[in-house]
Amino acid sequence: FAGTTLATIGAGALIAYLIINLLHLTHGEQTPTYLGVERSRMVCRYGATPLHWFYVAISPLIKFGDWVAKWTLKLFGIEMTGAWLETETDVIESRGQLRERLHSLLQEGELPEERRDEVLNALDVDELSISEIMIPSSDIVALSTTATPGENFERIRNTPHTRFPLVGESLTDFRGVVYAPSIIDNFEALRAGERSFDEIAAPTMTLAADTNVSDAFDQFQAEDQELALVLRDGEVVGLLTATDALEAVMGELDDPLD
Repeated sequence: FAGTTLATIGAGALIAYLIINLLHLTHGEQTPTYLGVERSRMVCRYGATPLHWFYVAISPLIKFGDWVAKWTLKLFGIEMTGAWLETETDVIESRGQLRERLHSLLQEGELPEERRDEVLNALDVDELSISEIMIPSSDIVALSTTATPGENFERIRNTPHTRFPLVGESLTDFRGVVYAPSIIDNFEALRAGERSFDEIAAPTMTLAADTNVSDAFDQFQAEDQELALVLRDGEVVGLLTATDALEAVMGELDDPLD
């Protein structure tokens, strides 16, 4: 048998089988898996559409193969009942149960307590009203279009804030939001009266008092703002900054100017 054509064919087939399986294991399974883990977004961006159409193209073949497999089992008296799809699972029916489950899972991990609290706080922000974390209207430091530049500069000088609401005669006359960089860039022009605070103010942003922190986050991002006045029945009841909303999740942030 050794040295015969049959032996040569057999050895070649065995070697080819080993090579094909090795390539399938490394380049067909492991390499794509590692790539998907390390570059998930890139893989989704460039791979989703081709994979979708590939699935559409071979779906008849998949269905045929599935039918053949079930038909083969049926020859041996095995019916596919789908009972394996009905395995009992715990159903989370309330946010409280979800929080308890998540808390248990986090405790099993190696996350520090502060990180665990942040995850749980993120779960609660859509139930936390901004009225619970806002600055009350009595504590709002606002710049005014009716004040002189010197008076506005004095208000800025006496507070550590970097964002100010700009109002008219009252808080309900909300004109815009003034940020410290805009004040610095236009300081001389503002002091000389060549420019007004109205001209450097960003657009206004308001939030209803019953808005939750999660929705406030979304609105800050949508409007590219960091400060909003909080309204109830048309009256200003407070002020909220993006930092206030972030602290509801991350905890108190130490500001060296506070």
